[in-house]
Amino acid sequence: YALAADRTNGSLDNLQDALHPAVLALCERTVAAARRHDISVSVCGLVAADRLGAAVLTAMGVDKLSVSARFVNIIKSVIDSLDRAETGSMVEAALSAPTAGDVRRIVRDALDRT
Repeated sequence: YALAADRTNGSLDNLQDALHPAVLALCERTVAAARRHDISVSVCGLVAADRLGAAVLTAMGVDKLSVSARFVNIIKSVIDSLDRAETGSMVEAALSAPTAGDVRRIVRDALDRT
């Protein structure tokens, strides 16, 4: 478990944000370790189907995102719109952001510039 918070308990919502910088740092370390061993990294779930989550995870080097059919076109469009020259600085800024809200702002701003 990365977050270990019961998703059905609404009072724990503040503890289960997949875009928290600490969670993204865990993802970045996972991607780096996988690269060293020639292993692909896949992410599924709500963060993969979220346009901001998909953008930052793809920029980080996640190889595959698994989303339900209704999100495929949206997420494909987001990934296709990423400015490869800017993704490194977006990831760096997201990882050094103090809060998940700041991460969202950073990624949203990067997407808006494309």
